[in-house]
Amino acid sequence: MTEHASDEVLLREAVEKYTAVTDVANALNTYRNHAARYGSVSLGVAVPVHKDAQGRWVVQRSDLTRGLRAERKVQKRRAQNGADYARHVLHGRDGERILTDGHFSYERRGAFHILYDHWVPRWQGSGRSWVCNTCWTRAAEEHDYDWCLSCDDFQSCGVHVGCTLSAVRCDACGTRQVIPFDASVTRAVGTAPHWPR
Repeated sequence: MTEHASDEVLLREAVEKYTAVTDVANALNTYRNHAARYGSVSLGVAVPVHKDAQGRWVVQRSDLTRGLRAERKVQKRRAQNGADYARHVLHGRDGERILTDGHFSYERRGAFHILYDHWVPRWQGSGRSWVCNTCWTRAAEEHDYDWCLSCDDFQSCGVHVGCTLSAVRCDACGTRQVIPFDASVTRAVGTAPHWPR
């Protein structure tokens, strides 16, 4: 193996170190293409990348260290979010997506939160369900609005039954929340244009 400056790390090695922390494997070619196009790659943070004297993509060791530190911090926060959720503790503001270290994320919506199951493939449904913040029971949905214009025109707007959502209720504790109708887009507020994943 050809030597390189001690303050530089080959992009291939940097990607290996990063994917070991994240457990997310991306093809090295993806990083090389991004490096050639933008002059940086995402390794926890945006890291500048350049070619060394032998024409190999490299990053500064200090930048890689900074990125790995940032990624470990993100992973730690996600693990804490997952542990807190198991203890029925919610984080974030209304509408803010909270990521966990598990196969799910959630988003607060008033007296309820939307739980997104990332293991449900899109073609098998949205993977979304409403959960009561008080008793942590899965909530029932009421669909009293008409389909949005895209659905009504037999086009796939990606929302379908979500656009008709008029209220969410918990049959266990009696909590009920009305979902306002947005006349400007003719669908329930918070459903346009797609339910987020």
